[in-house]
Amino acid sequence: MRDPWQAWPRPDPARCRLPAAPPDRRGLLRGLIAALAAAPCASPGAFAAEERPGTEIRPEHFDRGPVPATFTLPLAQPLAMPGRPVAAVALLHDSLGPDARAEPYARQLLGAGIAVLELLCAGPEAAVLAAAVAALAADPRVDPVRLGLLGFGRGAAGAIAGEVPVAARALLYPGCRGLAEAARRPPAGGWGGHPVLVLHGGADRANPPALCVAAAAALAEAGAAVRRVEYDGASYAWDYPVHGSERRQLLQPPEPAGGLPAGRVESRPWPELAALSATQVASFFARALAP
Repeated sequence: MRDPWQAWPRPDPARCRLPAAPPDRRGLLRGLIAALAAAPCASPGAFAAEERPGTEIRPEHFDRGPVPATFTLPLAQPLAMPGRPVAAVALLHDSLGPDARAEPYARQLLGAGIAVLELLCAGPEAAVLAAAVAALAADPRVDPVRLGLLGFGRGAAGAIAGEVPVAARALLYPGCRGLAEAARRPPAGGWGGHPVLVLHGGADRANPPALCVAAAAALAEAGAAVRRVEYDGASYAWDYPVHGSERRQLLQPPEPAGGLPAGRVESRPWPELAALSATQVASFFARALAP
């Protein structure tokens, strides 16, 4: 059976920008972590479970927004009564564009009864992200007040920088140098109590732990409800898929900001940790987006 997450072709990243004069828009637009036991993301019973084995996930083209995207409704809806609008999370890729690392996160979110909108582009611009979220909120199958953003690398940097009206954000290796600055640019309605989950590796040169600690503190001081998880020994993009015998790869980190070193950083895939982080992310959203 064809992998449904490879159902759509990878788009040209240039299509992830709004045109200078947009046409009329009709229809708006992952030994392992002790912290998991010590400070879980969600209350007992709220942890996500993958969709039932053997069931087919059916992403559909989402043609209401400004860029290519797929939209997937959960088969089960534990967070809402059947037939009622569901919570939804927009998934934002890094500078490489769409790849298979999104799959475990999407499956865990769907298992928690949360719909997934995957933007098929590389780190969307702020205007594109805002238009995509507006289109998602306008979908009658979605509860417009229960929306979240999940970003990887550059996508995470964009998720925190944009003043997009969502209820929660999960940021994976976002480039912690830029988070403190983002705290000074609150989203619509301010940071007051806004749930933010920051996941980063302890051996990630693009996200030095000391800077991530400082960034989380700045967001908390600004009023956000921040949870920061540092994975000891993990590199940048620990959830990037292993290709054949390749165990180390060089990837482009989030766009340079505030002195971020230029060039690429090492990624050491850690599949077991990817499974854990996907569960933590889904558990975070299960609690933050509960009705």
